[in-house]
Amino acid sequence: MLQKAAELCAEGVAFALVTVVRAVAPTSGKPGDKAILTEHGEWIGWVGGSCAEPVARRAAATLFVDVAASVAVSVANRTPDGGGDVARRR
Repeated sequence: MLQKAAELCAEGVAFALVTVVRAVAPTSGKPGDKAILTEHGEWIGWVGGSCAEPVARRAAATLFVDVAASVAVSVANRTPDGGGDVARRR
């Protein structure tokens, strides 16, 4: 998935990388599952079934229309080393 993210970056395509960080039964998605939503609406990967995927798609799609939301998500997801787990490129 990270290889695809690198390819999208090289192509200048905006995308959101979605990662399952916690799952509560009953769910088919597991922590660590990943998917990418591109600015063109292409969904690559898998984060769960018919309940989880639409929620993940909607959350990821907001990043393309609300710059403030993407900044808030980036800051909220900072790692101890100062990095983040949200990729946004325009």
